[in-house]
Amino acid sequence: MKATSGVHANFDGYKINSPKTDAEYRYYLHGPLARLELGDNKVQGVDYAYTLQGWLKGVNGHYLDASSEMGGDGQPGSPMATVARDAYAYALDYYAGDYLPIGGNNAGAFPLHFQVNGADTIGRDLFNGNISRMNVAIKGIGNGATVGNLYGYDQLNRLVSMRQRSLSPGATTWHALSPGQSYAEDIAYDANGNILTYRRFRGNGTEMDRLSYRYNRGMDGRLLDNRLNYVEDAVNDAAYGGDIETQVPENYAYDRVGNLVKDFSGGIDKISWTVYGKIGKITKSGGGILDYGYDAGGQRVSKAFTPPGEATKTTWYLREPSGNVLAVYEQESGSSGPRWAEQHLYGSSRLGLWNPRLDLSTTFDIDTSWLSEGRRTYELTNHLGNVLATISDKRIPVYENDGMTVAYYDVDLLSAVDYYPFGMQMPGRVFNGGGYRYGFNGKENDNEVKGVGNQYDYGFRIYDPRIGKFLSVDPLASSFPHMSPYAAFNNNPLRFTDPTGMAPEDWIEKDGKMMYDNRVANQADATALYGEGATYRPNGYTYTASNGANIELGDYGFFKSNGQIFSSPDLAQNSLAYTNPTQAMANAQSQIAGVRGNYTASAGVIGFISTDAAIPEPTDAAWPKWAAYAVAGGIAAYYVAKMEGEIEGIMRRAGGPQGVQYSLRATATGPYTCYTCGSGTMNLGVGDVWKYGETINPATRYSESFKNGMGVQQFDEFFGNQVQIKVMEKTKIYGYFLQNGHLPPGNKIFR
Repeated sequence: MKATSGVHANFDGYKINSPKTDAEYRYYLHGPLARLELGDNKVQGVDYAYTLQGWLKGVNGHYLDASSEMGGDGQPGSPMATVARDAYAYALDYYAGDYLPIGGNNAGAFPLHFQVNGADTIGRDLFNGNISRMNVAIKGIGNGATVGNLYGYDQLNRLVSMRQRSLSPGATTWHALSPGQSYAEDIAYDANGNILTYRRFRGNGTEMDRLSYRYNRGMDGRLLDNRLNYVEDAVNDAAYGGDIETQVPENYAYDRVGNLVKDFSGGIDKISWTVYGKIGKITKSGGGILDYGYDAGGQRVSKAFTPPGEATKTTWYLREPSGNVLAVYEQESGSSGPRWAEQHLYGSSRLGLWNPRLDLSTTFDIDTSWLSEGRRTYELTNHLGNVLATISDKRIPVYENDGMTVAYYDVDLLSAVDYYPFGMQMPGRVFNGGGYRYGFNGKENDNEVKGVGNQYDYGFRIYDPRIGKFLSVDPLASSFPHMSPYAAFNNNPLRFTDPTGMAPEDWIEKDGKMMYDNRVANQADATALYGEGATYRPNGYTYTASNGANIELGDYGFFKSNGQIFSSPDLAQNSLAYTNPTQAMANAQSQIAGVRGNYTASAGVIGFISTDAAIPEPTDAAWPKWAAYAVAGGIAAYYVAKMEGEIEGIMRRAGGPQGVQYSLRATATGPYTCYTCGSGTMNLGVGDVWKYGETINPATRYSESFKNGMGVQQFDEFFGNQVQIKVMEKTKIYGYFLQNGHLPPGNKIFR
């Protein structure tokens, strides 16, 4: 393994002179993350294992056992003896034998083997990337004992069943044929992906929910639309107050667009939506009111909650350009000033929070808060981003019998939560579950609306995990005509996340090229769309490119090359990775928001995401990378406004026929025709962009003689309808200009 430098946190603007290390990363020689160590005091070591395909096998191991876990954290005599013992562990099973460590190293970390029985209908071996089984152990839940979850899918790869099995400590085998219905679930769907029935059981095996989803239907029984009308529950489980109970017809009401505007049983009298599809205001039946504010890019920047008869509590979010929260401030009406509540901590992803708890209307010694132990909260997540546990930055010494010698260190556990697949918290598998801002998929809890863990903010949409549905129409619904616009995660929540509430995504490998297509969810889709030679590749897949770069595939056509993030087309197996995202409009809007937000936050410089530039990692201090592509702020402001106006005009048009946004790139190093240069030529290197364009006839747009004569090759980068490709062409040209100070040499005008 090789180590990166640690991630240090300090805030120079507040004159903190003692940076603290929040994370250190170590990587396998072929690229994937091997180990993460959290905190100055090494309060947690998180070890990663992968299958031969590059799929994540697990974290730490099968058990919370220092003698067998991967890193040996807290094990006397090991190199990691002073690291606090593990707070969580999990392992993913795809099929029997999916993981075999080289040389037998760490074999003791994953001793559990599933015994396949021919009569099994759940937990069977799967070879398409779906998770068939999962083992989970979380400190603070069930005394940290490991449980085994088994999953079943239909032919469309939708999750249809789950069963949980309790496992004996130290067991090496388990199977599906154990009695009981502990935390069991059974789900049925219609052809559109709407959930029809949902059964859910508690930990003691008693039935908690037997839900029947009622949709708007005509006199002939046919579905009129995909809007949920109400839910019936055949089980009256008074012991658990947070689940869905039987509702009256017309419980849910919608506006003309399809956004939810009323939830009678949820105590919501009215939901007001902005013209951009964001919740503006929620009026609760009991009199409580929530008001939300957004910036120009659609990111939430404020939330004001007024309980009946109480003071209004306002939360402000300070974000960096890509939308990640940097700090949170709170204030109650009538108070002297705002309180600095949270400062978010990032490494390669969000690590957690520092909690200053400082009243900004008074004077204070910031170093006292900064250096105080117990003010930091680190989050421990699984492969979906679900926050399973949070710990503080303190280690707790556990002494030998003499009361003086430290035997090992334990974590200071703050919260622990386990989830049903669609995100509802499991009753009985929760410890202080409402004590942290983030939860399922790493999204923010909106606990004020429906109670703890019952509503999450996904950015573009709001999600209710109890019913497994979004509350508004998918902004990309036209790209998924086969799927209900209210469905979540392709109805496969163990496999997919919905980073913004918009679309799942995956990759295809064919003919030495890696292509991105959000229509592909499995090997069957890859074969149907691209033929027998196509191989499905999920997000997180890693490989070594022909140029030696270590590649990790990611969301929305982005990928990492040697740790830096790029956007297709760029480095991949044959030097270029094509992309085919039908969410081009959404990507364009995201890029526009990035330009606008960056200009707003920095008066002097502005950057722009393009296909060829390393884009700022969503979790790092991005300004040095942005500034590297900067132009004068005043000039940039003019062109940003010009671009936005032109794109808004394009978006008002009808979609039009399908086409591509392409680039023409240099095939040799030397002078190329430049239509806007005084000299008439510009020197380009191999692969440099000469021109961006769009066409509905890519095969005949340029003749071979023209391309050979100009010394360029055509690369089709984005596929979509005519509006989408025009938007993407526009963002590429303006992005190039804002980075370089001039148009691509082959473009005569902005168009």
